[in-house]
Amino acid sequence: MTIQDTRDPGTISRFLATVIRPPAPRAVPVVRHTVVVGVDGTPASETAVDHATIEAELRGWPLSIVHAQPRDVSPADREHGTALLRRLTERARTRTGSVASRLVTGPPMSCLLDRASPEDLLVVGAGHTPVIGLLTGATSDQVAARHRGPVLVARTPGPPPGTSRDTRPVVAGYDGSPWADRAVRFAVEEARWRGSDLTVLWSLPAWMGPADARTRAARLSTATNRAGVRTRVSRVAGDPRPRFMLESERAAAIVVGARGTGGLTGLLLGSVSQALIHQARCPVFVVH
Repeated sequence: MTIQDTRDPGTISRFLATVIRPPAPRAVPVVRHTVVVGVDGTPASETAVDHATIEAELRGWPLSIVHAQPRDVSPADREHGTALLRRLTERARTRTGSVASRLVTGPPMSCLLDRASPEDLLVVGAGHTPVIGLLTGATSDQVAARHRGPVLVARTPGPPPGTSRDTRPVVAGYDGSPWADRAVRFAVEEARWRGSDLTVLWSLPAWMGPADARTRAARLSTATNRAGVRTRVSRVAGDPRPRFMLESERAAAIVVGARGTGGLTGLLLGSVSQALIHQARCPVFVVH
């Protein structure tokens, strides 16, 4: 007996008495990133929601608003937190469609970090004074240091700029470190989404020799060679922090690596990123 050859996958083989079917296509998981913003009812966190909303709209990502409260909070405070989330959710939905909110219990920083994956953009407000239990001041430092993905520290007071073409540049810092490489790539995408130009502040350490400098220059050229983004590279001698502060007065945003070539072992944030989180006059992205 011979087995009939057939191209019809639904044909029943008389020899095997079974239906021959094509293998089911493998499901490809769809990874959808999220913009996660922590709020606490302060003006700084409301500014953070405005910035997070714009970033969600630019990327086409959903927005998640998180508010953390102590476990032993009173019913009145619990209701206040619910009302806060309701108001901020309605505010965000005037600009972007996919908005969710969540009231959680526990330490604010831990709750926020637990709800963001390394691929998510985490947004926090920057307060001038550290307040225990709130997502401002020292907590924004800790979030920027410990989140494994990008963090946006919203420093600009008042409503952030719209999403039409921004005449102000996105500014990125580059010192040849792996963190700086990732920061520049992130800045290129941010500039492309905003329709902005990109300014790269090039600040290589004095101990770096000519050969290493050429290698890093080639890496920088490759990272910034993206169609649609006009890039200007400006060399900075000495301590780059004063130049960053000056640029922050006219920048749409600044992007820096979490650490640099001069970072000390054991520190989670470098001196430049720490200074910008506290003193910059524009939003600051910290990239790990």
